[in-house]
Amino acid sequence: GYGREMVEAFCAWAFQSLSLDRILAAADPANHPACALLEGCGFVKVGFLKRPDSGGEERLHFQYRLDPPSDLLGKI
Repeated sequence: GYGREMVEAFCAWAFQSLSLDRILAAADPANHPACALLEGCGFVKVGFLKRPDSGGEERLHFQYRLDPPSDLLGKI
């Protein structure tokens, strides 16, 4: 859908234009669609992260990592 297209386009632009060596993302474990979107776009779950919710209370989030595609590795 549109979410996947947006994430993939942003990541391609970020790797090519900004020469990033990785992109990190965080998602609330209860937000299954967000986790599925990140994983479907190639992000790998690498750990947990404590982040405050809207009320200031800390909650655990999944932390994800995306490395550049292999065809860009020699170019960045």
